[in-house]
Amino acid sequence: MHPQAHQFVRRALADLAVAGAHIVELGSYDVNGTEQGLSVRELCASSASYTGVDMRKGPGVDLVKQAQDLNADDLAHPADIVICMETLEHDNDPASIIDAAFRVLKPGGVLILTAAGEGRQPHGVDGGGVGDEWYQNIGRADLKAWLADWMDVRIHEDHAAHDIYATAVKPKKVDKKAD
Repeated sequence: MHPQAHQFVRRALADLAVAGAHIVELGSYDVNGTEQGLSVRELCASSASYTGVDMRKGPGVDLVKQAQDLNADDLAHPADIVICMETLEHDNDPASIIDAAFRVLKPGGVLILTAAGEGRQPHGVDGGGVGDEWYQNIGRADLKAWLADWMDVRIHEDHAAHDIYATAVKPKKVDKKAD
C-alpha cells in the first residue's frame, strides 16, 4: 500500500454512500497499510459490513478464499462496493478477479481498484522481492477490456507513481450469461 493508491480510494469513497453499505475488499491482507495510517477499512468505518477476502489468513482478512473463486453466496450480503487495491498485478488471471467483483456486487454497485501500472518496479505481495511469485504490471488496454461489461468506467493513470486506477459500476440490468 502506498499513499497515492490510498488517496485515490479515499476520493472515490467520498463520492459514494459508504454509511450503511456492504463493502468487500479483494486482496485485503494488510501488509503495511495500518502501520502507515493507510487503512482502507478505517475509511469505511460507517459501513454496515466490511469483508476482507484474501488467499491467506492474517491482518485484514475475514474470509480466506481466492478472490477469483468468490461468489455472492460466500457473503452475508451482496456488496454495494468492492475495493481491490494493489492485487491484480499479483495474479496470473487478473480478469477473473474483476469477474468475481461483478458477481458479488449488487446491480448498480461500484468497483474501486488500484494496481501497479506500466513502469512500476516488480514487487512481491509482501512488498519485498518477487521471488517465484507471479507479477505483471497492468496496462490501460487490458484493464479497459476487462471492464467492458461495466458502466461509467473511469480509468486514470498516475505516471509519477506508476499506478493505474479505475472505478466502474455494475449495470442495473445484466445479461444472464454475464451473471
